[in-house]
Amino acid sequence: MRLAATILLISGLLWAQPQEPAFDVATVKHVGESIVTGPSAPVMMGCQWEPARVRCHSQIASLMQSAYKAEPWQVQGPDWIQTELYDIAATMPDGTSRDTAWLMMRKLLADRFALKFHTIQKEFPIYVLIAAPGGAKLKEVEKPAKFGYGIKAGHADDSLRFEGTPGIPLSAFVAYLHGPAGRPVIDETGLTGYYAFDVEWIRDPSDRKNAGILTTLGKIGLKLETRKRTYDVMVIDNAVKEPAEN
Repeated sequence: MRLAATILLISGLLWAQPQEPAFDVATVKHVGESIVTGPSAPVMMGCQWEPARVRCHSQIASLMQSAYKAEPWQVQGPDWIQTELYDIAATMPDGTSRDTAWLMMRKLLADRFALKFHTIQKEFPIYVLIAAPGGAKLKEVEKPAKFGYGIKAGHADDSLRFEGTPGIPLSAFVAYLHGPAGRPVIDETGLTGYYAFDVEWIRDPSDRKNAGILTTLGKIGLKLETRKRTYDVMVIDNAVKEPAEN
């Protein structure tokens, strides 16, 4: 019992909530519910970085994942943290590192959304992404200065496409797969480069998760295998949907 308690204490320190550095100025606007799926091109979500500024169009859960270096299944809380969108514009000293900026985002989440959480350990059924027999069939490209990815309508009305241009790390593709798979997906392919993605599959209008993409993995030389593993999880104790005034 003492060993188990020690392990939990150490793991909890990884996501401890000490006094964090703050943005110079930050504005937060509640936009509304996000568009999760659909045949039309959804709004791109995420953060855009400049030397002394960051702009985000994102959900609270996604911001927590980035700020605390966590995976989607490692954040548990009310449903709205996964669906409600917020626009955030913040300034910081020129030359602020990305890691320091994410510490500033932690403080913003605590100050504006009254975010508080505790850490537990939990076993999950997961998928492990590996190369299929014959190896992965991905086109490797030079690391781009900027990249983007998302879901778009395909060549036919009943198809969808995952596009990553001009090239994305496999981690970006894996991050998308969490939704369709319905459980965590861990990359164990060993592929560390940047790859051009253009994966198309038939869309089932009744399937909000777009799980059809899972059947296309073989076309790019990848496959999923079932496993069970234990991970730290952030359990939200408090958060408000409407942020504090700017």
